Parts: sequence; C-alpha cells; structure tokens
Amino acid sequence: MRGLLKQALLIFILLLVGGGVSHSANFYKAEATNKQVIVDYAQFLSADSGKIRLEVYYQFYNTALEFLEKNGKFTATYTISIKVLGKNNVEVSKFKERKTITVNDVKITKAVRNYRTNQLNVDLEPGKYTVYFRLSDENGPLEYRRKIKVKVKKIIAKKPRLSEIELVQAATKGEDEVTNSFTKGNLSVVPSLTHLYSSEAGAKLLFYFEIYRGLDSMDEINVETSLRHAKKGLAYRDTLSTELFQPITRQLREISLANYRPGEYELTVRLRGRRFKKITQKSVRFEIQWTFLARLRHDYKTAIDQLSYLSDVTGLNELRKIDDLKERIKAFNAFWAKRDPDPTTPINEMKVSFYNRVAMADKLFSNSFRDGWRSDRGRIYI
Repeated sequence: MRGLLKQALLIFILLLVGGGVSHSANFYKAEATNKQVIVDYAQFLSADSGKIRLEVYYQFYNTALEFLEKNGKFTATYTISIKVLGKNNVEVSKFKERKTITVNDVKITKAVRNYRTNQLNVDLEPGKYTVYFRLSDENGPLEYRRKIKVKVKKIIAKKPRLSEIELVQAATKGEDEVTNSFTKGNLSVVPSLTHLYSSEAGAKLLFYFEIYRGLDSMDEINVETSLRHAKKGLAYRDTLSTELFQPITRQLREISLANYRPGEYELTVRLRGRRFKKITQKSVRFEIQWTFLARLRHDYKTAIDQLSYLSDVTGLNELRKIDDLKERIKAFNAFWAKRDPDPTTPINEMKVSFYNRVAMADKLFSNSFRDGWRSDRGRIYI
C-alpha cells in the first residue's frame, strides 16, 4: 500500500507540474485530444476523373492563438500549410494560406469552447502518400505539425462501393451545388473531429457517406446501418432500399442518441445486393460520454458509490432508495448545493473538480477488473 501511495502522489505531482494530462481516445483515427489542434482526414471520389479527393480536416480553439488588441478589436493571425509527397518523396501538391481572426470581445478569445473547423482538399491518384500539415501562430508560441501516412485506394469497381463515413457537426443543403471547402454536391458538410457525443435530450449522430454505383450500373441497393456498443452489443439497426440513379449517391443521415447508454460505439454501414448478400461495408467509432444526468439514468448505483468519498454510508442510504429520475436529480442537486464553496458563481466548483478527478482517475488507473476511481490510487487522487 505504501508503494501505491508513493506512485499516486508522484503522478499527482507530475500533473501539477505538467499542467494536466492530455485526454486521448485511441479507438478512432482522429487525434482527438484536449490539445488545442485536432487533425483528421477522409477519402472521397473526386470530380477529376480517376482521382480521389483527400480531405484533411483541422480544428483549433481560440485559446490556442495569441490575440493582439488594436482600436478595441482583438486580432490573431495564423498560417496553414500542407505538403503532399508521393513515390520517392516527390512533391505532388502543396498549399499555404495566411488567415486572420478578428473579434470585438476579449472574452471570445478566452472561451474554452470556442473553436473553428476547416478542411483542405487535395486530388490524388491512387497510391501511397505522406502528408505534412502545419499550423503556426504569427503572434504566439503555437507551432503544430502533423505527419500523416495515407494509402489512397481506387474506389470505382464492378460492384457498388462505399466512401468512408464522415461524422458531421453541421450540414446545409442548397438547391444548386454549393462552393466552399466543405462542398459535396449541393451539400455543405462540416466534419465532427472529436467523435465525442452526449445522450441528453436532442442529442443526435449526424453522418455522411457516398455510394458509388459501379460499372454494373445497379439501379437499387439495400443500405444497412447499425450501432454496436463496445460492451453491450447491438444497439440500433435499420435497412433502407436506395435507388442508384447517379454515379454518386450522397447520403446525409442521423440517428437520435437520446437515452443511449454512454460508452464506445461502432457505426457500420453495409451495402447488400440481391438476396441481401453483403457487398461491402465501412465503419467508424465514436464515444458517448458519461454525464451527470447519464450516470443517474443508466448507472445510479455507481453515482451513489462515487459519493462515498464525500459522505458516510448513513448519508447515502436515503439516496439509494430513490427510483424516479426527477427525484434523483433533485436529491443530487441538493447534495451538491450543500457543498458549493461559492453559491454566487454560476457553477459549483467542488462538483466540477470532483467529477473531473473521477474522470481522470478512470483514465489513469482503470484496468479490465476495476474502474480507476475505485482503485487505491484513484481514491487518493480524487
């Protein structure tokens, strides 16, 4: 136990010195961390015959940039560049652009949830490539670099094929083809790079994919969509018959996530032909995060057990007896209200700190037998 205590205290000290540990969800391709910049990519058929469009997505937070004040306005300037090398490191494409952000309120420059998403598109022949991405702040220390190894595959085949699945944060549809970096036909599709969702009321999974008709010119196909929870198994499935009138059939779909159990999920889209035989499929993973409300709805026992670090058994017995969700919420709000260090602020600082530490303990100390917050090291950290 003394060895565990020393190890936990050492990790705690490192957290204080290093300013925290980056959240890393390694169950999908995107570099979804709480770093200030996130980069991802996907492949779709290009309008340029025979080529594939490599879409490189990037997202960054205003807090990553240094804003300078002038005449009551706040301005940040940054540079985006991308270079693509092919066989024998021959340069096949490059792009560089200087951009400026100007806002009227200094609070916007410090808002931790204020972020910007964009993408760069490169048309490539099938083959292997190395992509060098760079984002640099002209006024501050930010210098983000990412090296991506990409295998661009030929898409068109005899039978229908699927593009990759793009998770979407926003999309708009116009009567005519739109023209911006997010353009896909008459759609403007803005990617979701974190792959993190909630299960609260109104939460939904929005996703985009393309169906390529193929050389056989099949007129109709069955599209099967499923969601599978990493631990609980199949959570959703539907099958729709889709007509293939054009060489490219664009699909923008959504699934309501309200009341879904938090955890890791895999979204899979399958094409099925005659006799419902599978032709091809694509998958992408995402996570529904645990929230305060989700814990009360889906895992009330754990929600109570976590409070044992703050209250004795007697104080929790009454909470354990509550079955109604609304009454659970009311009781928990009362529990935390008694422990609010400053009721004049809009948040309960102790509650936020506690659940942040529970989440961090899970990331640091969880194993296949026990959640991290239940371990000795997790308890000491919390």
